[in-house]
Amino acid sequence: MSHAPSFRLIGASASMIVFAGTALADPAPVYGDQTVTIPVANVSNGQFTGSPQISVAFGSGSASDMVFGPSQLYTMDTGSTGVAVDTSVWTPEGTNLGSGSVYYSSSKLEYTGTWYAATLQVGDAQNNATVSVPVLSVSGWSTCTQYPQCTANAAPPHIAYFGVGFAREANSEAQINGKIASIPADNPLLNITQVNGVTVTASTPAGAGGATGDYTSGYILTPQGVTLGLTAANTANFALTSVAPWLDVPQDDYADWSPISGTLTYNGVSIPNTKILPDTGIEYMFATPGTGAPVHPLTSIQVQIGSGVTYAFDVGSGGVPAPGSPPAAPPWVDAYGGSAPFVNTGYHFFNQYKYMYDYVNGNVGFAEMTAPAPEASTWLMILIGFGGAGVAGRAARRAPAAA
Repeated sequence: MSHAPSFRLIGASASMIVFAGTALADPAPVYGDQTVTIPVANVSNGQFTGSPQISVAFGSGSASDMVFGPSQLYTMDTGSTGVAVDTSVWTPEGTNLGSGSVYYSSSKLEYTGTWYAATLQVGDAQNNATVSVPVLSVSGWSTCTQYPQCTANAAPPHIAYFGVGFAREANSEAQINGKIASIPADNPLLNITQVNGVTVTASTPAGAGGATGDYTSGYILTPQGVTLGLTAANTANFALTSVAPWLDVPQDDYADWSPISGTLTYNGVSIPNTKILPDTGIEYMFATPGTGAPVHPLTSIQVQIGSGVTYAFDVGSGGVPAPGSPPAAPPWVDAYGGSAPFVNTGYHFFNQYKYMYDYVNGNVGFAEMTAPAPEASTWLMILIGFGGAGVAGRAARRAPAAA
C-alpha cells in the first residue's frame, strides 16, 4: 500500500551498463557535529581484499554498569540489514523479541533462530560507538533453491554478519515473529547511542518529526574505515544523489528509503529506472537487463551514478574483465534474465569510490578516490610478466560466497 512515510527508531565487443541518479532536492542537508571513524579489516595497500569487517563486542549488564566482552570481526554488509550471529559466538541475555530468520539472496542461504535486544560496541578503545539494536541468535541454517523453498543443513551454522544496508524490505530477507525486520530500527549503524562514551542525540528524518540533534545517522565507507555520524565537513566532497521515500510497505510502523535508481545501458540498449545496489557482501557483480533484453553475450560494462560515479571495463570470456580494468571492476560478472533491471556492484566498487549513506536527509553520496600505487611485489610481477597466479586465484574465488 502507499502512504506517507513514518519511521520507527530504536536509539571483447561491447555491452554497457549505465546508472544515472536523481538530482539532490532542496533544501540543503543539515548535519550534526558528532562523528567517529572506526577502522575496518580486509584491506591491503588501500584496497579491500574481501568484504570489509568491523570489530564488534557485546555488552553485558544494565545501562549504568555495562561491560563489553571481547571483540570479534563481523562482515559489514551493505546488501543486507541486521545483525546475525551464531550461538557459538554469543550467548544472549537481553529481552527475547521472538523467533525469526534472515535470508541472504546472493548466496541463497537462510539462517533461523531467536531475536534478542542487545547493546554492542563497534570499534576499538580509541574510536568506538555504542549500538542498541536487535540481534538474531542463529541456531539453524538452510540452503534455498528458490526462497522460501529451503533445505536444512545438518552442520552447525557459523555466521557473524553486520548488515548495514537500506531498502532491503522487498526481499523479505529478515523476519521477527513473521514481521519484516530489515528496517532502519534493525540497522546497527543507524542506532548509535554513544560516540566514544558520550551520549548523542540523533536527528530524525522528516517523516519522524524532523527533530534536530547533535548526531546525524548515516555513515561513510572507505578502505580507510567507516565514519559514523555525518557532518558538514565530512560530507563536503561528495556528489549527492537523493533516494525516494519507501512508500509501499507491508506494515505501518516504519518506513525506509527506496533503492538507488538509475539507468542501465546493456549491450547498447538504455534501460531507465534500474535498481542499483552497491554491495560489500559479495565479490562479483551481477546484472539483470530486464524483460525483453538479450542477456548474452556480455562484453563490456559502464557504470554511472549521478555525477559521482563513472567507470567502464571490457568483459571477456566467462564474464572476466579485461586486464587494465579500473579498481571498481569485479573479478567476474554474472548476467541473469529477469523482469526488473537490477545491478549489484560487488565490493570492488568501494575500491574506487567513497560511499556515503545519509539516513536523515535521504541521500547517498560518492567521491572518487585516487588509485594507490602498486606494492613492490606487484611491480615485480608486472616487470617479469607473472600472470599464472591470477587465473588460479580467480578460479578459487568463484566458489559460492558464504553469505
